[in-house]
Amino acid sequence: MLKNALDKNFSGDNIILVRARNRATVFEIILRNPGICRRDIVARTGLAAGAVTDITRELINEGFVNETDSAPRESRVGRQPIGLAVEENAVWAVGALIDRKTVTVGLCNLLGQLVFSKEAHGDFSSVENAQQTLTNLVKEALDYASSANTTVIGMGVSIPGMVMRDSGAVRYSAILDWQDVMLAKRLEAEIPLSVVIDNDVRGMALAQHWFREQPHADFLMVYLGQGIACCPVQNGRIWAGSSGAAGQIGHTIIDPNGPECVCGNKGCFETVISVDRLMEMMVEEMEQGAVCSASKEQLRKKEISTEIICALLEEGDEAARNAFRRMSKYFGIGLSNLIKTYDPQALILAGDLFSRSKFAADLVKREMYSYFLHQQISPDILIDNDPYTRLIGSAAIALDYFVYRPASNT
Repeated sequence: MLKNALDKNFSGDNIILVRARNRATVFEIILRNPGICRRDIVARTGLAAGAVTDITRELINEGFVNETDSAPRESRVGRQPIGLAVEENAVWAVGALIDRKTVTVGLCNLLGQLVFSKEAHGDFSSVENAQQTLTNLVKEALDYASSANTTVIGMGVSIPGMVMRDSGAVRYSAILDWQDVMLAKRLEAEIPLSVVIDNDVRGMALAQHWFREQPHADFLMVYLGQGIACCPVQNGRIWAGSSGAAGQIGHTIIDPNGPECVCGNKGCFETVISVDRLMEMMVEEMEQGAVCSASKEQLRKKEISTEIICALLEEGDEAARNAFRRMSKYFGIGLSNLIKTYDPQALILAGDLFSRSKFAADLVKREMYSYFLHQQISPDILIDNDPYTRLIGSAAIALDYFVYRPASNT
């Protein structure tokens, strides 16, 4: 008898899972189309009218959806049908974002709107320090929710690095210098909430999918900060990989003889593409005679904020622009290769460099498009200008898991 590794995946969808997916589809349509009526949901989904009635009744009974006036349509005559809309403050979710120097906590409603946020600064390479700081901030968020008489359904935590959502483990984070941390279990011992953790860029992709006007079902989310990572989304589904490492493009090796990366390898993409590397390049440009308004010493110590670097780029600072031109060439090559691999409908660039600097965003777009001149690949290249997308994405991890498609996440 033939056996192989695929045997464990030979399973069909049972009726519970099918219904969960139908529920998620109906919820998404209502979320994106406030005021839509049941008849239009039937027309869009192809589901039976009885199934749509049952699902919407369930959502109303749970308090997630309410009945309202239907969205107007010129073609309608006679009695106006009853519309449906998401009850935005039925529940909130906690979103928590852990970076090397900052921990941020927010509360988000069902429409992806932040209703509370607070951050703390420190060195969070220590798991214990990060956990204690996060616990204190979450308690403040829960006090705020209690004062607003609003239920908090759970917490999503974003981590830069390799994260296993199902086990709640941080396998490895070069930025935080963490390895094999059972973070969800540790946090649930301190916080009275169910906790789901995931990679920060996957959270951003979920925020894009659920809360933005997104005409693309298939897209790539790319975030540039201290490092660079991406998240492929296909038909609204996140691809995390078998070990939680999907999208860690910052640690793909492009030059085995290149500089050493914080992960221990040499020549990683991140060694030529990151905000820290841009500051190093600015110093190199200054040593070659380029004029710069920033202090060389501060650049060497990485004490210049991304906001200041963006201001320098926009003001035409010679060293900053020369350095970014050099970096954008690597960026263009790397991202064009990524696009050729996944062939998405759109690529969404996120990070302060792109949201704050038109010069940087336009230059990277030109570099990427230059590699598609003779090929039939032309994805939309979009910029995410919301500085809170990572935090909202943290909450979206929880909302996706506990509200939008709970059973279909299993």
